[in-house]
Amino acid sequence: MKRRIYNILFHTHTVSGIIISVALYVIFFAGSFSFFRDEIAMWERGHHAESQEQIPEDIDSYLRHISLDNELQGREIEISRYYNERNINVHLTASKDSLAPQQAQERKNFYLDIKDLSQSTYATNYGLGEFLYRLHFLDQIPYPYGRYLSGFVALFFLFALLTGLWIHWDKIVSNFYVFRPWAKLKTLWTDAHTALGLIGFPFQFIYAVTGAFFLLKGILMLPRL
Repeated sequence: MKRRIYNILFHTHTVSGIIISVALYVIFFAGSFSFFRDEIAMWERGHHAESQEQIPEDIDSYLRHISLDNELQGREIEISRYYNERNINVHLTASKDSLAPQQAQERKNFYLDIKDLSQSTYATNYGLGEFLYRLHFLDQIPYPYGRYLSGFVALFFLFALLTGLWIHWDKIVSNFYVFRPWAKLKTLWTDAHTALGLIGFPFQFIYAVTGAFFLLKGILMLPRL
């Protein structure tokens, strides 16, 4: 590799890594806890953990309870369950009955607790588990800017991975086995960066590719619009 190309790749690799480091740390930190979103949510509400993700079988009893507070005539009812928790998601479309009351002519979304049959909205149901889950893709920033920002962070992360692999390619095998714990701090940091970067490269590559694809796919579809 020519010296000029090496210097360009080295500096772009360093700068891109520094720029995304804080956002990448937040995304990884929140993503680690996102695996336990359901458990955290149930712990907050004092519920027991249950391995149930399917929709409960006794739908008729839930429909009767929903009809006590909502006019269901002429409305489509969608019941789903996204997470492993006691709440099920209820979506009521606007009534197609022209004689229906004004309240029934508006869409409505809420959660229904299958144990005590209490209803809650997304705002009242929001907790630490949901916060960490949304923070994983920076969804606290107004939509869609937060998701696009996290997508570009993943894209620059992919760029940093590929340029780092290119920089170390010539000595990737020999440098992997070099670790000098008693050398100066800069040398120790460089050896650790090379070894740990190579070990974690397959996993980080998948994180970067999938993160960039899922969060930037809206931009990829623009030419087809």
